[in-house]
Amino acid sequence: MNLANAITSFRLLLIPMVVGSYYSDWVFSNVAAAALFALASLSDWLDGYLARRLDIATDLGAFLDPVADKLLVSAVLIMLSTQLPVLLLPAILIVSREIAISALREWMAARGKRDVVAVTYSGKLNLAGAGHDLPRGAARSVFGLSVFQGRDAVTVRQLTSLAEAAACGLEMLSM
Repeated sequence: MNLANAITSFRLLLIPMVVGSYYSDWVFSNVAAAALFALASLSDWLDGYLARRLDIATDLGAFLDPVADKLLVSAVLIMLSTQLPVLLLPAILIVSREIAISALREWMAARGKRDVVAVTYSGKLNLAGAGHDLPRGAARSVFGLSVFQGRDAVTVRQLTSLAEAAACGLEMLSM
């Protein structure tokens, strides 16, 4: 197992840790869960960057990476919708879309047309931006984190846009 695949495997191991820490009785369990989720998200970028930069991409990595992504996102969406029922329908739609896209990719691969539905960077940003319209209050109640109030308020949309801009910059550096 190479370094990129080890990082992907590490991301898979982080999933139960994110969920477990979120539901634990620790004083800062929500902060721990958010930090673990951030670490898992960073590992998603890092494994792909290393696989491309070091030319160590493998079939196993090509399989595991999207599986790890979908499991992480699905677990967190389900976890969050237990706390905020208003997120249940968006969670169902996002998870359903991911399952449908995966099934389409497998079907096209079986027909020898894998490249027709290949993963693109803009597609990755599409899922990253799925939370754009969550209100700031929902994010605060889910993670229990304090964000600026009043004219200095930071919305989830602004934070997500900042994350997307950073991801685009990192992607461009890795080319």
